[in-house]
Amino acid sequence: MTLTPTDEQAAVLEMFDFGSNLVIEAGAGSGKTSTLKMIGRSTRERGLYLAFNAAPRKEAQQSFPRTVTAHTSHSLATGPVARALYPTKEIGGARQQARDVAEILGIREPVQLGGDVTWSPQQLARKAITTVERFCYSADDEITAVHVGRVPGIADAAALAELARAIVPYARKAWADITNPAGRLRFEHDHYLKIYQLSRPTLRYDYLLIDEAQDLNPAVRALMEAQTHAQIVMVGDRNQQLFGWRGAVDAMQSFAGKRLRLTQSFRFGYSIAAEANKWLQLLGSDMRVRGLASIPSKVGYVAAPDAILCRTNGTALGQVINGLGKGRSVALVGGGGPIAMMARAAIDLRAGKGCDHPELVAFRTWAEVQRYVLNDSSGSDLKVFVDLIDKHTRKRSSVSLTAWSTLPRPT
Repeated sequence: MTLTPTDEQAAVLEMFDFGSNLVIEAGAGSGKTSTLKMIGRSTRERGLYLAFNAAPRKEAQQSFPRTVTAHTSHSLATGPVARALYPTKEIGGARQQARDVAEILGIREPVQLGGDVTWSPQQLARKAITTVERFCYSADDEITAVHVGRVPGIADAAALAELARAIVPYARKAWADITNPAGRLRFEHDHYLKIYQLSRPTLRYDYLLIDEAQDLNPAVRALMEAQTHAQIVMVGDRNQQLFGWRGAVDAMQSFAGKRLRLTQSFRFGYSIAAEANKWLQLLGSDMRVRGLASIPSKVGYVAAPDAILCRTNGTALGQVINGLGKGRSVALVGGGGPIAMMARAAIDLRAGKGCDHPELVAFRTWAEVQRYVLNDSSGSDLKVFVDLIDKHTRKRSSVSLTAWSTLPRPT
């Protein structure tokens, strides 16, 4: 079915035909995918549609014109790196415990950070791996102290610098092992993507359609912006950035291109649009969406909602416990594994065992975590989680870790 473009979509097509790089800010449900398809159908040149994950890529493969190739950033790198350079490496294999990573990296002694703060070999190993992760998200060419990042519970600059001096050599050793076809450390998807970005590839397409550009990490952004031979179209919603915790940056903000908007939503009517615009105003955004008259919609209180959106793992955990406590069937998108890992780390700290969880590794006791979220503003993201652990420990809640760490995914 051929769609008639709206005035906003027609403006996009005109500027694309003119040859401009474009930055398209698309409100919720405003037909951004349809607009990208229109672009693909408007030219016989070869295009790349870069999807954020596998689901939209698969849909694009079936619905975009044949002149457009659909990829995720990882699938771009799979052939030239994962298959060509590392054919015998298992991607995302069995998880490795911190003590095994420490053995591979040759970390045998703890590190004293001043005072009575000591990091065990397991803690150092875990931090080395998370340092490699931060490096893979970045556009940088080598691992430095900046990739060590902040550590909850360590505010002293001298202690952080001392930790970075200890971690960086191990992180570089880990990266050398990871990039070795015979290496022993776990090989992840982000590893071969970083290797691909560092190879400075030239993508043989005439134009690039980059979806969800507000959530590109710096490595993918650098890969895309290096394609100076191609016309680049970035599309996304700067008010819906979700992956800052994985190093995402808003590539739309600084990219040089003609700026256009899609504001007519085809997903909801007037009342939901009005509610959305209230929140856009509170966010300080000048973006506004328009509802569709033909779609009835309303905003109001729902006593027993079918879905609850949460910003943090701590809030999600609270909703899971609340739902299970009421005898409701509960499913958690993505499963409960990451939350369960954090709760187990909290239980270990309460028992005085210490832990190697990257969010809690700097703390030796649960009391230290409690003081941190109470007195340090940088601990606000952990406070909900800490409060929940304390609340349900005091109540001796019957909701066990097993109950929600094995929650089914929604169908």
